[in-house]
Amino acid sequence: MNDRCAAGTGKFFEVLARAMEIELEDMGALALQAQQSLKISSMCATFAETEVISLLAEGRSKADILGGVHAAVATRTVGLVGRVRRKGPIVMTGGVARNQAAVHYIEKALGEALILPEAPQIAGALGAALIGLDDYRREHRDALADDDALEAQMALDKACVPGCRGVPELAPPPPAAPRSNAAALWKRIQSHL
Repeated sequence: MNDRCAAGTGKFFEVLARAMEIELEDMGALALQAQQSLKISSMCATFAETEVISLLAEGRSKADILGGVHAAVATRTVGLVGRVRRKGPIVMTGGVARNQAAVHYIEKALGEALILPEAPQIAGALGAALIGLDDYRREHRDALADDDALEAQMALDKACVPGCRGVPELAPPPPAAPRSNAAALWKRIQSHL
C-alpha cells in the first residue's frame, strides 16, 4: 500500500511497536481499546515514532495513540486506493492484514468490508508461485499434454488457494480429481526440471 516510503507497512508498525515497548502482535487488540481519537499527523516512520514518544511523554494512553496511528494509516490507505479508481470488492493482503485494528480502521474509512485471505502474509508469494506454475505449464505443454494426469492437475489449480473469509464464492472449488494423481504429476514435473 505504500508508494514511496514505509508509511503504513509492516515495518512502520514494527517501528512504532518498538517505540511503545509492546509486542507487534498485541498492537491491533490494544488499538481497538482506544477511548479518544488522537490525530497522528506524520506518516513518516521516523517522524511518527518521535510523535508517538511525545504523546507518551504527555501521558496519553498507548491504546489511544495506537488508535490514532491506525486511523491515520487507514486515511492514507483510502487516499492511495482512490488513486487507482476504487472498485469493490476489495481484498487486503500482506502481513498488516493480520492486524485486526488495521483491518477495522481501513474498513471504517472505506465504508465497506474487506476480503481477507486465510493467510494474507503469503498471498504475494502464492500468486508468484502460481504464475510460475502457469509459465512452466505453457513452456512444457508439448511434453506433458498427452498425460491425463496433467489435465487432472490443471483441474486442481485452485485447490491450493487459501479460502477467503466471508466470501464463499471466492473459496476454491472442490478438487475434480483425487490427490494421488496430483502427487504423481508433481513427481513427473520435478523430473523434467
